[in-house]
Amino acid sequence: MDEIALYAEVLSAVAISPRRLTLDELDDALGLRTSASH
Repeated sequence: MDEIALYAEVLSAVAISPRRLTLDELDDALGLRTSASH
């Protein structure tokens, strides 16, 4: 179920974006953060 929820988050982010998402935007949609990128 967790994987389905993550997939839904990505689909939602893609659906509202007028362009391709960057890797950072995908990470944000998945709730991922790394100390190097932020």
